[in-house]
Amino acid sequence: MIDEKKIYTEALRLVRESPDNIYKADFANCSYINGKCSNGATGCLFGQSISNVYPKQDLEPLEGESIGGILEGRVIANNENYSFTSGFNTIGSFSHFLSCVQHNQDGGLNWKEAWNRAINVVSHDLEPLELETV
Repeated sequence: MIDEKKIYTEALRLVRESPDNIYKADFANCSYINGKCSNGATGCLFGQSISNVYPKQDLEPLEGESIGGILEGRVIANNENYSFTSGFNTIGSFSHFLSCVQHNQDGGLNWKEAWNRAINVVSHDLEPLELETV
């Protein structure tokens, strides 16, 4: 199961660990398994987060999908190897926040800026959630 609260928590840990980290894709789009970060790691913030939380998870089928789509179960829903759960009551808006982080990261912002800008963009929609700034 890919639990969005666990992915949020791990992504926040990674952002705090390497706030100035910048991801550069090998191709035009973000990749969960390719591309390099300025700290030497491979894969984007969410590829690393999913791999750290679920080390046996195959990320290849997730390529090309947004983190929001993955966490909301809109993608690869018929793949029996994946199931999805929501760790928050406001289904959709949490995934929207992580999608904003992903978009900011893909636009070349360092992870701290990507995270904090996403909070500024969606905070009015997420008041029940206590999102942590970095």
